Order: sequence, then structure tokens, then C-alpha cells
Amino acid sequence: MIGAAFDSSHFGRNMSEILAYGTAVVIEAEPGQSSPVRLV
Repeated sequence: MIGAAFDSSHFGRNMSEILAYGTAVVIEAEPGQSSPVRLV
């Protein structure tokens, strides 16, 4: 996961809304690449 956000709000006397979401990625090596994948 490279990014995440969280938010909440209340409405009414006994109700709440909770939101959580994020961005996920999959990193794969190129075919024939001998060195490991590195994030900079």
C-alpha cells in the first residue's frame, strides 16, 4: 500500500460513518532482470 486515508463523521444521535481507503500496487521484476526490485 502506498497511500491511505481515514475519515469519520457523526450524524444523528447514535450513528457514525467511518471510511478507510488506500492505493495498492504490485511490483514485479522484468523478465531477465538479475538485480532485485528497489523502490527509491
